[in-house]
Amino acid sequence: MEECYPLVSIIVLNYNGIRFIEKCLKSVLDTDYPKFEVILVDNSSTDGSAELVYNLFGNDPRLKIILNPKNVGFALGNNIGSKHSVGKYLVFLNNDTEVEGSWLKELVKVATSDSRIGIVGCKVVTSFKGRAEALMVDRFGHSFPAPFPNSVRGVFAVEGAAFLIKRNVWEKLGRG
Repeated sequence: MEECYPLVSIIVLNYNGIRFIEKCLKSVLDTDYPKFEVILVDNSSTDGSAELVYNLFGNDPRLKIILNPKNVGFALGNNIGSKHSVGKYLVFLNNDTEVEGSWLKELVKVATSDSRIGIVGCKVVTSFKGRAEALMVDRFGHSFPAPFPNSVRGVFAVEGAAFLIKRNVWEKLGRG
């Protein structure tokens, strides 16, 4: 059973995200994947979002809350989250995202389907001018509408808002 459902660590970085964090964490904690932990790294928010998380989700044993004494930025904040994680896979998720119930099963299924796969990007759907679009990233880091949004394929880069990376790949990059 362990091989079917390896532990996944979901790292959510928060800085003054009171408008988003409740919906984000609720959607993550409602996922149908059986083995995950959530590491919320708060970058010294001043808007009450960290307190909101404690009040709404603080009793959930899957949630670890890390309070940084100062805002250390996006990269270091996520690195701090990874150091508090124990999963075989790491998911980095922006605090303004919401996920669907089967999202994590699908990511792990793709990640485990081929040993050459080190990172898996999510289908990121954004609402722009009232229209939902799935996004891809080109080799220059620019987002654009995905021509085949529901397919599995090799890409040059993944959208940083939501992606899974194997821990051994993360560690090879010197981040673990």
